[in-house]
Amino acid sequence: MKLNTLICGSILGICLSGTLWLTVIALYFTSASNVAFITALSIVFVPLLSVIFLKRLQKTKSIAGAIIGLTGLIVLVGRVNIGASTGDLFALASSLCLTGQIILIDKFNAKNNPLLLDTIQIVVAALIFILVTVWGGAGIKVIELS
Repeated sequence: MKLNTLICGSILGICLSGTLWLTVIALYFTSASNVAFITALSIVFVPLLSVIFLKRLQKTKSIAGAIIGLTGLIVLVGRVNIGASTGDLFALASSLCLTGQIILIDKFNAKNNPLLLDTIQIVVAALIFILVTVWGGAGIKVIELS
């Protein structure tokens, strides 16, 4: 195994665990429909941020797909009460972690063995969860911020 594969897989594992933890914390502060809607905004963020970070212009079909996906999310979820609540901000951070993970997978898969990369990603995420669980007792205790 190359050192680069280990580093890339570890970065992906950190993104994965960040996405999951931020989603759980967001659910503590806001509704499940808000968390689902905001996290799913990654379908819009990925094409937009790919232009910036991967320096790839998106095809018209990708942009149209993102718009259709966003419209579908709005219809599926129905009325969403999005404000500047703590939970909504955690959900947005979760969505950005997921977006980063997707963009990085696209970038890292070109130079690494995808199966090995994904295995390392899962192992690192699991180790992070174990460490946080052991360190925090039975898990993370969320402290009310407001």
